[in-house]
Amino acid sequence: MLHTDVKPSDRLFYFTTCGWMMWNWLASGLATGATRVLYDGSPFHPDAGALWRVAEEERVTIFGTSAKYISTLAKSTFIPATEVDLTALRTVLSTGSPLLPMGSTTSIAP
Repeated sequence: MLHTDVKPSDRLFYFTTCGWMMWNWLASGLATGATRVLYDGSPFHPDAGALWRVAEEERVTIFGTSAKYISTLAKSTFIPATEVDLTALRTVLSTGSPLLPMGSTTSIAP
């Protein structure tokens, strides 16, 4: 609740596996009363927009993923802010490894 200001009205998503420590962070969302959104499968199936369409459909307010996912997404032609409705989204989180410097990737927003 303190780290990301998670509220009971939030819809919390973190693309992670059960073996990564972020699964524990996501599970701790149970204590906040927030709704957790889970995804099982490749983040690029059927295409690079898979996770972002889940975020749109489920009205995700907090979206978490890895730096590797963000850098791989940046190499694709998919730009979330122009291809899906993210008006419910208020926070994007990244962890796992350092993000590439600005200019090394395309941003999520135009």
